[in-house]
Amino acid sequence: MWALQVSAGPGRASPFDIQLLAAFNNTVSAYQTRLQAAPTSTELTEANATITTLKFELAELHDAETKNVEALRLGDERFIRAKSLERKLKEVEATRDEHWEKLNFARETISLLTENEELAKAQLAKVERKYKVLADTRELDLKTTTREARKDLAIKFKTTLDLVKSHIAGKNAMLEPFVKISEMKANVELLEVIIKGEFTDFQAELDVVSLDKQDKYAKDLAEAEVRVLKLDMSQMKLLTSDLS
Repeated sequence: MWALQVSAGPGRASPFDIQLLAAFNNTVSAYQTRLQAAPTSTELTEANATITTLKFELAELHDAETKNVEALRLGDERFIRAKSLERKLKEVEATRDEHWEKLNFARETISLLTENEELAKAQLAKVERKYKVLADTRELDLKTTTREARKDLAIKFKTTLDLVKSHIAGKNAMLEPFVKISEMKANVELLEVIIKGEFTDFQAELDVVSLDKQDKYAKDLAEAEVRVLKLDMSQMKLLTSDLS
């Protein structure tokens, strides 16, 4: 470090010179101080590297901040979506519970209907069995009754025919026995119809047949020239009572 000094010669310096010299020395001292404080080239290089690193880190921080902002935005969107999904989930759960209740009710209803169906099938089977028994019994009774009726009619028809052949006297006396015969033949024919199940009104059918046969045989007997023995009326009364 260098500075100017006042010489101690025969002439003394003036106060002004002293002040000027002091100002100069101060300026030089300040300049030297600044020179000493200035960084070296190595320090400048390191400073530049540090500045570059700091700029890079600052850029990374800026990018991170941008990403954080985007992440926050996405987070907010996801939060809103999560809330919406939560509400929908609650609605779906409520609907599911309602559907479960309806499904359980439907299952109970189906179970009850199945039980009723099984009960109805059992009752129907029972009725069918009873009907079959009744039908078989009725068919058996009908066959038995028909057989007995045919047998009885055959016996009465033969008896009446024998009586007519043996005891009728005169064409006027023959009218009533032949009417009985016609009725019995009509009854036999009617019985055949009954067996086949083709009649609708038994009494009406019997009346029509009887009247038709009476007219026919009355006409035939009126034209006949037959002469036979007198009919035993007691036997005809017995026959009439059997046929009534």
